[in-house]
Amino acid sequence: MKATVAMTFPGGVGAGSARLRVLDRSTWFAALAPALKRELLDRAVVRRCTARSLIYAAGSAPSGLYAVLSGEVRLEHSAKSGKFAFYQALRAGDFFGLLSELDQSPRFSDARAWSETTVLQLPHAEFQDLYRNSSAAREAFVALICENLHTTLGILVEEHSAPPRSQIAHILLMLFSREPAELREHLKLTHEAIAAMAGVSRQTTSKVLHEFRGLGLIAMQYGKVSVLDATRLRGIAEA
Repeated sequence: MKATVAMTFPGGVGAGSARLRVLDRSTWFAALAPALKRELLDRAVVRRCTARSLIYAAGSAPSGLYAVLSGEVRLEHSAKSGKFAFYQALRAGDFFGLLSELDQSPRFSDARAWSETTVLQLPHAEFQDLYRNSSAAREAFVALICENLHTTLGILVEEHSAPPRSQIAHILLMLFSREPAELREHLKLTHEAIAAMAGVSRQTTSKVLHEFRGLGLIAMQYGKVSVLDATRLRGIAEA
């Protein structure tokens, strides 16, 4: 299924101070030289995606580097067994799609707009031109893939060492802390999504979440979770 995109805006995005503020939430982007920031933004386009639409599909050819400006993007992957494995949620300021651009491999996962979402896209041709002809851009892209690798390794270590209660508490806190204050009331997150992120069964996830609700740490509605006591939840995450 193709991505459903409402509008595409070419060029000129460097003048948007609001977009710059969003992208500067990324420590990687914030550390770039001003000239390189301008170069990336001048070559990029802004795309508005409808809820549940595909930005790109697993197995497709590289289509560029992306950053979330608003909304939420979920990276989804299905194992050969057919088991669905949701493994990452991306929000404003997060970059994605770099690996396939660097090694020219097919996309590993689906990238899906989970809600009405706006993304910045550095198209494939523009990315490759920068990577081949700008040493500053090339070094920056390598630094970003290294940052992503460290993050992934950290998640794998946590998944294999922490008990389910700690993992799930950590996931809730991580997602809660990344949301703007006005959007924190309800995290749009299903039990299945939390289970996939934690690498545990849905049954285990449901048991832990109901325990947290009984302790007054969270509130739950269908498909949504509210964090009520971040301090006590952090104690469980760090135990």
